[in-house]
Amino acid sequence: MTIDLASREAAILDRLKDRYEQQGYQFFAHPGPELIPAFLGGFRPDAIALKPGDRLIIEVKLKQPPANAEKHLAEIARKVAMQSGWRFTVLVEDESPEGGVRVRRSTTAEIGRQLAEVAALAQAGHARAAFILAWAVLEAAARASCPTLTDRPLTPMQTIQELAMQGLIEETAADRLRDMLAARNAVAHGDFSVAVDPAAVRFLLDLIAELHPTLGDAPPPADNAPRASLPGHG
Repeated sequence: MTIDLASREAAILDRLKDRYEQQGYQFFAHPGPELIPAFLGGFRPDAIALKPGDRLIIEVKLKQPPANAEKHLAEIARKVAMQSGWRFTVLVEDESPEGGVRVRRSTTAEIGRQLAEVAALAQAGHARAAFILAWAVLEAAARASCPTLTDRPLTPMQTIQELAMQGLIEETAADRLRDMLAARNAVAHGDFSVAVDPAAVRFLLDLIAELHPTLGDAPPPADNAPRASLPGHG
């Protein structure tokens, strides 16, 4: 890691330390082996945050990880999900041309209108358009649900991370969203050979509607569509 990247990572960890300590956690950057749980094997996280009843393993990435790295991180996430009281989050701080953009927090009414538009596009057979808009609505819903989020744009992976880290979705839902990322990224960047499963759109509709139960405009997902898994829901 170059000095520039190391300084960026250190700044991110300092920011995370402030954030988690304000929430009552003890924060350990680059934790020693005495703090790293044995179930992680040889994996060394960038940080661990601890408080009674909640233990968080944190990995920082300075750019969107490639597919093989995402697969490895997903394996770590599954290991952690099997351990009671532990959670895993990956923070992607990718410097991109969007870095100067500031995103206003959407109101529940605005999210509801866009959710209805996703449903209308899907019902009209425009699955790709519905799918891409649904991811945008999911980011807006995440920002509205997580008061600690800033006005910086989120990557799709960051959106998933924040929802999972805040306990707003179960790991099963986070895993399904991660599985959708390849299709989302391909379509968003112009690869229209990629087919979008209508069930994926229905899953996103369901997830967003359950994050914001006051949204009543979107139709329920079809009976054969996989349902989102949120805390407190089956």
